[in-house]
Amino acid sequence: MGTSYLLTGFSQTYLCVLKSVERAKTSTLISCSALFLNVFLNAVFIFGLLGAPKLGAAGVALATLIARIVEILLCLVDFFKGHIFRPDFSVLFGRHKLLFQDFLKYSIPALLNDCIWTFAFSTYSIILGHMNSDMVAASSVATTIRDLLTVVCYGLGGAGTVLLGKSMGEMQMDKAKREAGSLCRCTLAVSILTGLIIILVRRPVIGIFDLTPQAQDYLNFMLLVSSYYVVGQAMNTLTIAGIFRAGGNSRFGLICDIITMWVVAVPLGFISAFVLHLPPKAVYFILCLDEFWKVPVVYRYYKSEKWLNNITREYE
Repeated sequence: MGTSYLLTGFSQTYLCVLKSVERAKTSTLISCSALFLNVFLNAVFIFGLLGAPKLGAAGVALATLIARIVEILLCLVDFFKGHIFRPDFSVLFGRHKLLFQDFLKYSIPALLNDCIWTFAFSTYSIILGHMNSDMVAASSVATTIRDLLTVVCYGLGGAGTVLLGKSMGEMQMDKAKREAGSLCRCTLAVSILTGLIIILVRRPVIGIFDLTPQAQDYLNFMLLVSSYYVVGQAMNTLTIAGIFRAGGNSRFGLICDIITMWVVAVPLGFISAFVLHLPPKAVYFILCLDEFWKVPVVYRYYKSEKWLNNITREYE
């Protein structure tokens, strides 16, 4: 698995490059090919199909590694075809001080932002995990369901970065503003629809899993909370990780998440769970307020239009 992560680092970077130069179809084709191959090989190696050895859990790791090898080979084939730029190793492994400085300026805050956001959610799990086992089981299921249903919202954020970055790079600021508004309206509609879907499917979904009655009750409550939580999460993801980063402002999200998650949400979660000893549902509700504390600040910055910046350069 460690080897597969190393390969993923290279392949995912290349796939992001494809998206940024409007070759999203090729990126999707390569990703889907690796995904379906991974699923197929999982079945083959776990259960010993088609004459393959029955490896069980170890087969999962082997299938993932093979899929990642195929994925990076497909990336290399596309690269050497020269669709993006002519393969030139003197450029590929060359150094450019100004480009490197720009890269650090925009990437480090974004990287730290994502790490801080991830660590905060891990802390949420720690808080819930110390309450009772039913809470842990229900939280795991609720998070999985929410992540599956909100993937379109995250996709809109990624697409927004490319779309707006192109418009601002061409100095078409009015067009960028219109596109940003369209993305916000689209994301709001999709997130509301996602919330309604969560409400409609929560009963059938609860019956799929082998949970205790207490865990089922927790899960039902968590899915109801998730039905409106996804709206705030989707809008903040679009603006912070999509619109603002397209204009080069990756520091805003970093500062915003440090304050809302580590100064407010995490301390409140610990206090409500271990000092006030509130019921598990109340603790979960408090933890899920983090996205809505961001909304007023994020909206104000969006309306200020300070994110409208052309960060492209002409490099010699």
